Amino acid sequence: MTRAWRPSLKVDLQAGGRRAPPGFGPKACQPGSSRRPDFGSSLKPRPGRLRDRGQTRETLLGNLGADAEIKTLGNGDRVANIRIATEEGYRDRESGEWKSKTEWHRCSTFVPGIVDYLEKSGKKGLTVYVQGALKTRKFVDAGGVEKYSTEIRIEICSGITAKATQTA
Repeated sequence: MTRAWRPSLKVDLQAGGRRAPPGFGPKACQPGSSRRPDFGSSLKPRPGRLRDRGQTRETLLGNLGADAEIKTLGNGDRVANIRIATEEGYRDRESGEWKSKTEWHRCSTFVPGIVDYLEKSGKKGLTVYVQGALKTRKFVDAGGVEKYSTEIRIEICSGITAKATQTA
């Protein structure tokens, strides 16, 4: 079985009028084609590309610690806040026993579709998969002290349910 080669790099032909590198035309990437693009000097990293900007991305798979909290802001936008518990297991070196450690993560989203989904299905104990960016915000508490809070701004969210599969 032969697999068609597909490039892992997308070249933006529209941005800045740059042309595709030699050998990276439409025929080079068609399924069944034996031509491969020439990743020569024309694809050296340039300042401002995503990999040069240091994006911090988080991916979590865990359980909701409480029902999703939905708030409506003054301008009519809605925000969903959730807390996700993730568990990590490890073997204790001295006793040889398995131990578990639970980490809690604060997450929020302004994406309307995700807010609707969490409002409808975001109940305590739901296993969720989320992806997003880390955001740190500064606020002043009731005592007048400046504090910082880091949370995950959710961009992708889906619930995971365990269904029994029947095999014949």
